[in-house]
Amino acid sequence: MKTHTIFIIGGFIPAVLWGFAAVFQKLSALNSIGPGRYLTVLGVVITVGGIVYTQLTNEIGWSSKGLIFSVSAGLAFTVGAGLLSFVLWRYEFPISRLAPILSANVLVPVLVGVMFLGEGTNFNVPQLMVGTFIVIVGVIVVTTA
Repeated sequence: MKTHTIFIIGGFIPAVLWGFAAVFQKLSALNSIGPGRYLTVLGVVITVGGIVYTQLTNEIGWSSKGLIFSVSAGLAFTVGAGLLSFVLWRYEFPISRLAPILSANVLVPVLVGVMFLGEGTNFNVPQLMVGTFIVIVGVIVVTTA
């Protein structure tokens, strides 16, 4: 598969969908859905989606190590989504002000991938550092607007 197709399927489309998810999260908070109920509904939808995907792709394979990482990802996502939902619901804070900070989440897997997963050989590290700086400055500029 060509790189640009991979970027579209694995990058652009998820980014747009996650952007809309944040908007829907804000709208649910504005319509009296608290963080606990939001996480419950979100979890049910994700569970059903996982079951359907597994059935459609005939996915096989299972390991305790993979399970631990999946649970860790779920916990990290749940706490993050819960905190975001709490702020949107309790304080009615604008999602447009939080979105730039949320978008900085990309720095975590990039830096962990380069520093701990051996992916640094695939990057121009100085260019990566400049890009990281630009993202951080962008977050500061947009959140203080």
